[in-house]
Amino acid sequence: MPERTVYALTASGQEVLTREMRELVAVPAKEYLRFEAAMALIVVLPPAEVVTLLGERLQALKELIAELREKSRARKDVEWIHLIEYEYRLALAEAEEKFVRRFRASVESGDVGELWQRLHPS
Repeated sequence: MPERTVYALTASGQEVLTREMRELVAVPAKEYLRFEAAMALIVVLPPAEVVTLLGERLQALKELIAELREKSRARKDVEWIHLIEYEYRLALAEAEEKFVRRFRASVESGDVGELWQRLHPS
C-alpha cells in the first residue's frame, strides 16, 4: 500500500491565516461587481431595453433569493455559523432586488435625464 501523506498547518501558516482573516473581517474593501460596471455604462442601451433587461434580472434575483432562503434556513445537523455565508449573500441579493426595482421604475417612468434621452431618441 502506498504511503499516505498527511498535511498540517504550520505555526507560521496559522499566523498568516489569522492575520488575513482579521483583515478580511474588519476592513471594508471595494469589490468590483459586473452589475456595478454595467450601471456605470447603462446609457449605452436604450431605456426601453433596460426596462426589459432589469425585469429579467428581477426574475433571476427572485429565484436566487428563494434558493438562498432555503439554504440559510436553520438545520438540526448544521450549526448556524456554517450557514452564515448564505445569510450574507441573501442580504446582498435582497438589497440588489430593492435597488433594481427602484431603478427600473425610474427608467420606466422616463425619469432618466436628458443625456440618455438624447442618445436614444424615441
